[in-house]
Amino acid sequence: MKRLIAVLCAVASLAACGGAGQNAQTPEQVVSGASQKMGQLKSAKFDMTTSILEQFPPAFTQSLGPQGAALSNLTIDLSGSGKAKFPDQAAMSMQVKTGSVTVSTDMVFAAGKIYLKDPQSGAYSEVSAANQLLQFSNQTDPLSGAAVLKTAQSVKDLGDTTLSGVAVHHYQITPDKNKIADQASTQQARDLMRSMLQNGSVRLEAWIGKDDQLLHRLKDDTDATIDLNQVMQASGQQLPAGMTLPAGATVHAVVNATINYHDFNSAVTVSVPPVASS
Repeated sequence: MKRLIAVLCAVASLAACGGAGQNAQTPEQVVSGASQKMGQLKSAKFDMTTSILEQFPPAFTQSLGPQGAALSNLTIDLSGSGKAKFPDQAAMSMQVKTGSVTVSTDMVFAAGKIYLKDPQSGAYSEVSAANQLLQFSNQTDPLSGAAVLKTAQSVKDLGDTTLSGVAVHHYQITPDKNKIADQASTQQARDLMRSMLQNGSVRLEAWIGKDDQLLHRLKDDTDATIDLNQVMQASGQQLPAGMTLPAGATVHAVVNATINYHDFNSAVTVSVPPVASS
């Protein structure tokens, strides 16, 4: 009888170990599963912080006179919170700091368009395609969590931890730059993104819930070089009369962005604002 009990215990232990092995997921599988789960979300609330450093070429800044000095090392700090209604609507209140100037305003994302509130008049206007191209850090906008996770080329496990009381996996993700570029809406924008990232780097960190398999935090550190002439061509924008860009003029941009998701599938309403007539 003792021998039988010992055999049964050994078999039970092996079965338990086998079951655990079958249920264990690799970091790549967890990230892929989180992308699918985020794609099924109806809503979430979020808060985010972003810092952007842009360095324009001296020849360009000098051509602008005294006003161009600020572009030598232009720093933009953004912080805010909001709500997202997936797949294509979000609204956020934010503070934007440039130098010694801080402005509070609101932004709405809806059906691929971005609306920005004028802090003085209170009226909304649609952000031009040119500005959307320049602010390429929108790859980590509040609606892009699922898409960003899909770009993962390799995943490194940084260890499990707790985030705001939630048990999470913490991963470092090396994305496929071509997949990042492919998320742009037009061929010109895709070509521009590839050009930006060709000699740059993108490093992502993701905190994924162990129980709910949802993305709770995404951190994006991007270092890229932007060809100004290519931006102008892609956006259809023109410089003022008498002003030209030197050949090969580039902007060096460093973006550090962190977004936290919470209150998943809570009641959320996003209103598309009326746009002020021009």
